[in-house]
Amino acid sequence: MTEHEYNHVEDFPFWKGRLDEVMDSDKHSYDDFCNQIIKEGTNDHQDYRKLCLYLAKSIGHINGDPDIKYNVDNINEVCAYLNYWLNNEIGKFETPITNAIEFYKKLKTSESHNPLNIDICETRITNMDDTVFTNVEFLHNLFFNLHEYRNNFRKGDSVICTYAKEISALYKEPKNECITENSSPFCKKLNEFIIEYNSTMSKTTCEGVPKKLQPFDEKPIPRQRSDERGDGASRSSIQDMQDEEKKEDRNNNVKLNNEYKQKK
Repeated sequence: MTEHEYNHVEDFPFWKGRLDEVMDSDKHSYDDFCNQIIKEGTNDHQDYRKLCLYLAKSIGHINGDPDIKYNVDNINEVCAYLNYWLNNEIGKFETPITNAIEFYKKLKTSESHNPLNIDICETRITNMDDTVFTNVEFLHNLFFNLHEYRNNFRKGDSVICTYAKEISALYKEPKNECITENSSPFCKKLNEFIIEYNSTMSKTTCEGVPKKLQPFDEKPIPRQRSDERGDGASRSSIQDMQDEEKKEDRNNNVKLNNEYKQKK
């Protein structure tokens, strides 16, 4: 599990929105480019071709925007999102014929046919294992819904509260690794989300939505079965009752002794 794959997940919602707009507005055709790479007859030909077109348009947009192309932070962020996106899309195939790294390398054709600077994201593309991908997807969904909550206030509570409730539902999913170990890249990023959420939602009016999320390492851990009686009372509760009974007995003994002395 590497920290690299968790970097910038908080920025994914912004770049998702940005690149989705590019897909809708960019009229530049990369059909010839992708037809050379994804040959007809390939399994799931059309679906793989769509991946190629999305990446081609995205890389074209990056290279065409100086604010992205010449800004290392922006490059790192958008390429991190494309890495997650590509792993997600390839993971949807029943029997993938390639992985993220191999597919991205396919985009590197001869210079005469390649209209793109494909190298710009190549070193940031990885094959995410199932655990890392699941964790990054979980974090992305949290940050995405918080992003949408923040950016849709004008649409009213009926809209933004939908996103708030989605966060609440997601957060209830057990992430036990952060109860005992919060130094992993995943847990660090989850704690960053908690801080952002608590700052944003402190004045929320959405019904049933917490204004503050409890860190996973502070959530109460259920007691072991051996610590409980049939009626659900814990040993500590029983001990408290027994201590109270002993205290009452001592008080009664003192009272009886005082009465006895007064009679004498």
